Amino acid sequence: MKRCFGVAVSIAVLAWATAAHAQVSITGGIAGTVLDSSDAVVPGATVTLVDEGTGAKKSVVANENGAFAFRDLNFGTYQVTVKLQGFKAAVYNKVIVEAGRTTDIRVHLTVGGLEQNITVEGKTPVLEMSSNVISSTLNNKDVNELPIAGRNAFNLARLVPGAVAPQGTGSTHFNGMPGGTINPTIDGVNNSSNGFKSGGTSFFGTVPARLGAVEEVTVESAGLGGDDGVTGGVNLKFITRRGTNQYHFSMFEQYRTEKLNANSFRNAALGTPKAELRRHDFGGNFGGPINIHPAVKGKLFGFANYEEEYIPQTANQSQTILTAEAQSGIFRFNDSTGVQRTVNVFDIAAAAPGSCNCPAFADPTIAAMLAKEAQSRQFATVTAGTGGNALRTEGITWLEPQKQINYYPTARIDYRVRPTLSFMGSYNRYNQRAEGRRVWPFPEFPINSDTFDSGWWVFSTGTDMTLGSNKHNELRYGIQHSGDTNEVGRRREFYLLNGTVNGLPARFTMPLGLSMLTADNAPVIGKHYITTITDTFRLIHGNHTYSMGGNYRDTQWRDRDLQGTGTAGWLGLPRYSLGFAAGDPITSTFAASNPLLAGSGISSADVTNLTNLYALLSSLQLGFRTLMIEKRTSEVWRVLGTVRTEFRKFGESLDAVKKKLNEAALRIDDTAARTRTMERELHAVELEEAE
Repeated sequence: MKRCFGVAVSIAVLAWATAAHAQVSITGGIAGTVLDSSDAVVPGATVTLVDEGTGAKKSVVANENGAFAFRDLNFGTYQVTVKLQGFKAAVYNKVIVEAGRTTDIRVHLTVGGLEQNITVEGKTPVLEMSSNVISSTLNNKDVNELPIAGRNAFNLARLVPGAVAPQGTGSTHFNGMPGGTINPTIDGVNNSSNGFKSGGTSFFGTVPARLGAVEEVTVESAGLGGDDGVTGGVNLKFITRRGTNQYHFSMFEQYRTEKLNANSFRNAALGTPKAELRRHDFGGNFGGPINIHPAVKGKLFGFANYEEEYIPQTANQSQTILTAEAQSGIFRFNDSTGVQRTVNVFDIAAAAPGSCNCPAFADPTIAAMLAKEAQSRQFATVTAGTGGNALRTEGITWLEPQKQINYYPTARIDYRVRPTLSFMGSYNRYNQRAEGRRVWPFPEFPINSDTFDSGWWVFSTGTDMTLGSNKHNELRYGIQHSGDTNEVGRRREFYLLNGTVNGLPARFTMPLGLSMLTADNAPVIGKHYITTITDTFRLIHGNHTYSMGGNYRDTQWRDRDLQGTGTAGWLGLPRYSLGFAAGDPITSTFAASNPLLAGSGISSADVTNLTNLYALLSSLQLGFRTLMIEKRTSEVWRVLGTVRTEFRKFGESLDAVKKKLNEAALRIDDTAARTRTMERELHAVELEEAE
């Protein structure tokens, strides 16, 4: 597991009207100045703000310089009403607030009674005077009306000034900056796996924002403050739609088909039908107030969106197989004059000297696999071979069905606990299920390639709090998760289709551009977690705003794959390369100087191909014969080693017996001496008695 975390702290002292952007803030603001008809500032006016979507209200009083500000506002439209005794009330309707931007307004009051109103319709932050950030925003109307291919809102970010997308790369850069500087977010939370910002491009979203779920797309491409340094040089902000005090419901269906497309020239020449591609995009959304209890009536709002892509399709697939004669060992080639000739590799092997130990027949495991591959001709279109082995191989082509289903659920809730405290939470998910395909056209053949199952999601929460009339705090917490696997089509038992070697399912590296019956891919499981916590605190004092905050990011890669190093294989299956190593003595048997090849005019390239054909057909059994010889040799050495050990023990035993025998001989000699002494003593006793 790889893990990385970063912490950034930023502090700023800003002029009164300046928008102090939080780290990837998704809240906006309204700032303005109250003036009279002579453009003199008017202090003390009461400014009331009403969210036209939810009806939430806020009020402030303009300071001694006539300035006022509302921070931490959700995107949407607002009504701003300014009142002061002796002046007509000024009402600004549909004032637009965008994520991370401040809408600046100048309110002009004219002399009159409060019962008289001056109404202004619409205020959009076309020119933002309170910040030097260069940004472009597309609202929900733009998002839904602009013609783009598909429903991935990420493509909208390419439409802003400064975006350059080199053709064919799938990448996009902004204002000439490196791709690694791009920071995509959904509701303020990281939406890219490039957690280390190590280079390349980050112009992609782990969870593609969908048209039906997005309220705004904002690209901040220059002038970002120090508080954005930990996130990137370019911010791509996708904001999820929110519920309002009215219920809204919509559905859609988009259908595309290949029926109006022409067939390709190659397919027409081969008599192959055109590939099928039918795409069904459908879904819907619903939003409004959640009045589940009187305590939350008018305070709790929800929105949900669901989209699905159902993509059944077919695509041309191909494989390379041996010709029937090559499968039987006959090698066809052109001599130096262009005349085709043939030679049987098994005849060459049979005529080789005994030291070659060359089998003159095909290995049964390889022969069975090649015979199975040859049967694919009846289920595909057979084409002539190409390349350096055109005389020994053929191609097969067929239309292979392959289906993919993508799901995109989205949900968001907003809860205004009280006028000074609000909470939001959103969940965006992307599920991709690629059902895979066969690698050979047999009807009963299992699907074991291009399978993919993923579940990616972004979870975001935010709390906005007003502390008194001049202190604001925005806290955000979120997790971006990437989870995917391709295990479905990469199971151990699929390798049994190739046969067995040494009691295990077979796994080969094939020469001559051929393939096994199984796609040789290791299963990989990836689980990535990027946790982001940001906090921004703002203090408004006099004509200045003091802003400070911090950003914490924890990145974890929890990948797991079963790929072994070298030829160790995975899942306990070794990989056998069917061929001969450079310098192997057997290659001299298949040299151009061989009597069966002498004068044939065979090229050096075809000598290599000739050797490879023989290696394909017989190297497996030859290799295992060598392994058996090595095994027998090792067994002999093991027996000799055992005998040597036993002989050493036997010698030690003989030495011990000899020592014991020597000790016994000494004791016998001593006993004999004692016996002679006793005999002399007894003889003396007998003489005395006789006297």
